[in-house]
Amino acid sequence: MSAQRSREHILVVDDQPSNLHLVSSVLRKAGYTVDICASAEASLEMLDQTRYGVVLLDIMLGGMSGLDVLDRIREGDGPNRSSAIIIYTSD
Repeated sequence: MSAQRSREHILVVDDQPSNLHLVSSVLRKAGYTVDICASAEASLEMLDQTRYGVVLLDIMLGGMSGLDVLDRIREGDGPNRSSAIIIYTSD
């Protein structure tokens, strides 16, 4: 995958379906390739397999928090260790 393509590939992690739909729709209309995920645990599996240019990560997920996911990404040796990660909350 080229550097340009990886910058355009975004993962959105949020446990609220309406947030996933809204954010992914806006990003796709802007021309980005977007994957979505509704749980922290599933996101870690996706992050081990695919390189993303940006990860949008809800801080308040069921079970593991977004900050826990961030720590696992940064401490690991997966393909997203140096990816841009934006932590947000809809609250």
